[in-house]
Amino acid sequence: MHHTKYLNRLGERLRLYFRAMGKGAAVPVVMVLVVLPVLTLIAATNPSNMQNNASMLRLEITILSYVFLPFFAAWWPIFALKNYIEGDGRELLWVFQSSSIFFDAAVLIILYQLLTTLYFLVLHILLKEMLFLLLRLLIINFFVAALALASIKVLRSTALSFMLILLYIFVNYMLSDNMGTFPLYYHLQLAADAASLRLFLPHLICGVGLFGLAVVFPDRSTG
Repeated sequence: MHHTKYLNRLGERLRLYFRAMGKGAAVPVVMVLVVLPVLTLIAATNPSNMQNNASMLRLEITILSYVFLPFFAAWWPIFALKNYIEGDGRELLWVFQSSSIFFDAAVLIILYQLLTTLYFLVLHILLKEMLFLLLRLLIINFFVAALALASIKVLRSTALSFMLILLYIFVNYMLSDNMGTFPLYYHLQLAADAASLRLFLPHLICGVGLFGLAVVFPDRSTG
């Protein structure tokens, strides 16, 4: 009974977050379940990919995934904290709901991870050998979302947080030749095996640290 009431409260809070985001709440869903599949289909119908084996298509999917998926992992957490950081009456919001806001942010991150997993499970059924790329992206998604949470708590600005995430992903793309250098993640030539996941352990550990920083960093509005 207690768990049912708690889940109902969680569901109500999530509903309020999404309602506050308005139409923007649907952006990650549309990106993962509509835009990326369309871009993948376009890549699949490219004559150069059709003439070669599936490895070329996997490379195209990797590039698209590394650019788009991490950015939208930060979308829901940033907008969920927007009212707490920038909205009117934010001091009262922090006093009454600060104990649950980061738990809710973690739930939003998990929901996005489930979207990513759904997309890649379909790809794995069609192309095989996509599961290790999925695991790498789940780690990177978590790292970027945690970076977004920490940055919005420290910088107190959703705009600056988005700019930081965009800059991080842009630097990854521009320096993609320097593969294997933390905190870069843009690895296009990694083998599809468990050993490749070790390169992403620093991102996972750092993501946990950033999430912890977001939780414990003092909020200036509450003194």
